[in-house]
Amino acid sequence: RPRLMRQLLTESLLLFALGGVFGVVVATLLVKDLAVLVPRSIVALDQVRVDGRVLAFALLITLVSGVCAGLLPAMRTAAVGAASVFRGARGGTSLRLGARRWLVAGQVAIALVLVTGASLLVQSVWSLRAVDPGFQTADRLMVHVSLNTRKYNTGERRIAYFDRLSEGLAAIPGVSSVGATTVLPMAEGGTDFNRPYWRADRPRPEGAPTPVDIRMVLPGYIASMGMRVKAGREIAGEDGPTGRPVVMINERLARVTWPGEDPVGKQIVLDYLGGAYPYEIVGVVNDTRHGLRREPRPEVFIPYRQNAYPALFFVVESGLDPTRLIASARQALIDVDPGQPAQRIITMGALVEGTLDRERLATRLFGAMALIALLLSALGIWGIVDYSVSQSTRDIGLRMALGARPGTVLRETIGHSSRLILAGVILGGLMLWPLSAGVRSLLFGVSPLDPGTIAASVLVLLGAGLLSALGPSRRA
Repeated sequence: RPRLMRQLLTESLLLFALGGVFGVVVATLLVKDLAVLVPRSIVALDQVRVDGRVLAFALLITLVSGVCAGLLPAMRTAAVGAASVFRGARGGTSLRLGARRWLVAGQVAIALVLVTGASLLVQSVWSLRAVDPGFQTADRLMVHVSLNTRKYNTGERRIAYFDRLSEGLAAIPGVSSVGATTVLPMAEGGTDFNRPYWRADRPRPEGAPTPVDIRMVLPGYIASMGMRVKAGREIAGEDGPTGRPVVMINERLARVTWPGEDPVGKQIVLDYLGGAYPYEIVGVVNDTRHGLRREPRPEVFIPYRQNAYPALFFVVESGLDPTRLIASARQALIDVDPGQPAQRIITMGALVEGTLDRERLATRLFGAMALIALLLSALGIWGIVDYSVSQSTRDIGLRMALGARPGTVLRETIGHSSRLILAGVILGGLMLWPLSAGVRSLLFGVSPLDPGTIAASVLVLLGAGLLSALGPSRRA
């Protein structure tokens, strides 16, 4: 018996070794192409390769899988007595066939979970892309500049630099508008001021007043972003250091603080710059999202020239492909100060798409695993039906000799595979409930137990399973 077990384990390990070698070869050939599917913000493509660690893992997983898959069949085969073989006993065959059916049902269950998860993530990405961020991304370029505070250590120097840069960017052929802000929606690296505020016609609230997000903007920011002025006007060139303190607010702040009123012309007090000072509201602009999943927050926009900060996000709007403006934008930076490069230059479309990196990676991983699980389930169903037919060939022949029609045999064989698939679907449905919490944080606009998605996944599995069972059933 030990010699028989060694023989069977050797055969199992040989099959797994061939599969492992094939997998490593395919991985070596395709690793760079597959790495492109992963967002650059998550992985460095130049570090992705098949190295010694990957080969060691492949060897380990191949050996463990080969032993685990071959050990139980080897033990069962070695335990078979000669007398039962000569008697032609078939109880062991029925037992093994039942175990295989349960394993295939488990494959179907896992495939249902993965196919459903991949479908939910695809719907979630579509829902996120359908969200209105409150600004336009087409034909726009973002240029992030953070000044050297040792060289640009006063407000006058910063204002002079950014004025010259604004003029240089606006002079690029095809550019229609240029604006800038200290905190750009969807962009990382901005300095976010969150300070207490209250209405000037009311006393300071007791305790901690409600905070509001404060951004500094250059004239033209609203137009360059494709935002809309809902009331009043936007920040203009005359709103400088010597002008009266003015601000714009967004609709969210207007609804919360002046419900049913026109806030233009009224005053808001900001506990900012070392004291509480009143600012006149000159305009109301539409809400913007600083993340597709986030609701708009109350915002106040202060003229940049009244509080010069050393870092700004410029938005350049044009009627051209924004990638064609990158070289011109770099040249504009060099013309103003060759020693002051941009921190980042990227199209607004790519900037917003970059916020979906996590969702896209999860969708691709779930999709790849779902495809593999679906293929394994179909192969498992085909194998179990084919094995069942081969074991029942004598019985089928006797039944047809006694008058059974081919159609009846076909329906019965497909019926067996249908019950197998349904058992896997029921098991997978039970698994979906506890596992739904794990993907809830990745979803947006869709329930993790969406009935339509689950029904569609069940139909896909039924279709794949019945199609794979059709060949052996016809042979029966």
